[in-house]
Amino acid sequence: MGYDDLALSYGNLMLLLGLARIGPSSVVARLGTLLLGIACIGLVVTAIFPTDLEEARSTHTGDIHTMSFLVNVGSTILAVVLLSVSFGSDPRWHTYRRTTLTMAAVVVIAFVLQFLTLHRGAPYGLANRFFVAMLLAWLLTTSIRLRVLARDRASEA
Repeated sequence: MGYDDLALSYGNLMLLLGLARIGPSSVVARLGTLLLGIACIGLVVTAIFPTDLEEARSTHTGDIHTMSFLVNVGSTILAVVLLSVSFGSDPRWHTYRRTTLTMAAVVVIAFVLQFLTLHRGAPYGLANRFFVAMLLAWLLTTSIRLRVLARDRASEA
């Protein structure tokens, strides 16, 4: 089982719940939050169904893993972009917008670089690690911003 996928699913779920509670309330933000939820479910599926080895024949389990991986990546990237754009519509998140848009652009560029290295001899592993690092950086900085806003909200009450 992919414990890293389960950990990322749990982290996405916590971010989703925090954003649903004190995140922007625009349609774009809600759509981004929904896409995080889709990624949460997809990451659990990815964890349950292991990938096929490169030399092995394709299996149903491996096919499910691959399909869920593609859904996870697509929904997560779209969530990052939509949420980054939506942060400008909420005064509490406005100061974070420039940072998050820059980081979202880096996430998209990292994904494109990863996609371009999908052929034999290309540094796919390096590109994949860069993409994962940039995605985690976006998730962590957004979580930190959410934590600051939650603390400010609690002190006002």
